[in-house]
Amino acid sequence: MKTFLFKVISIFVFVSTVASIIDCKKVEKQETEKRSFQSGDIVKVNVKPGLAVRDQPSLGAKKISEISFDTTIQILNCAERIEEILGLSGPWCEIKFLDQKGWVFSPFLKSEYSRELAFKISYGKAIRELPLPEPAPISDRLVLYRMSVQGHDIGIIQFVLDEKSEKGKMNSCRYWSGPPNTEESSRRYCDSSDASYKRNKNELSIDGKQYKWDGRFKGFISLDDNYDWKEIFAQAFDGKPHPEGDYNSWTLEESNCRFFEGDPYGGAEASFLCEKLGFDASCQCFEK
Repeated sequence: MKTFLFKVISIFVFVSTVASIIDCKKVEKQETEKRSFQSGDIVKVNVKPGLAVRDQPSLGAKKISEISFDTTIQILNCAERIEEILGLSGPWCEIKFLDQKGWVFSPFLKSEYSRELAFKISYGKAIRELPLPEPAPISDRLVLYRMSVQGHDIGIIQFVLDEKSEKGKMNSCRYWSGPPNTEESSRRYCDSSDASYKRNKNELSIDGKQYKWDGRFKGFISLDDNYDWKEIFAQAFDGKPHPEGDYNSWTLEESNCRFFEGDPYGGAEASFLCEKLGFDASCQCFEK
């Protein structure tokens, strides 16, 4: 009886292991397919200082040229075989650049408008070139902004925090982002109110809401939100896909203070305060 039970358990463990391996292979294949490029795709070189172009889809093939980082190229077709080079896995793709054709290793490419961080080669491995973290602003007078979009209504909040006088002010400006040069889009609704705040180096509290400086995002991140900032950082900069699809990934707009997930109109927004961006001269209540 004991021998029979042992055999049953052994078979069950074996089957479970095989199933687990198959599932892992499925996930690996799905991730590969998710990152694959199609014929006609416009992509950019995403490795510094540049990407080698070869006459055949092989690392041992003849190098015919090198394309500089961030150069735009076109995909002609991609090989089916998946290779692992410098710690990255993916197929070789034939590309066209100007009047030249050749093969490149596709993991070193990114979609044309992707915000992925660039790769660099270090000690025989490809690693992401993380942005240099910026220190928290040290000025006694902080001017921070937060942007929010709800439908076609855009709201910008300006916090003016003066540590010497220990006074805080919140200026709120709202307008409609419809067609330009119309009465609705030109009108600004502006109001101001006092704001209580405390600051201790990298930590900030405004009206009881807690923030902490994050040098990677170059802004103050809300500690009251239930967001996994490590995961968001990976999605916004490392090119890591969102579990529910790339459409839902986090995006940090470089032109203002907005940090959102998914749809720019109505998507989830992070409570994120940044310095220097967000000023709108047409908001009469804003201070410089």
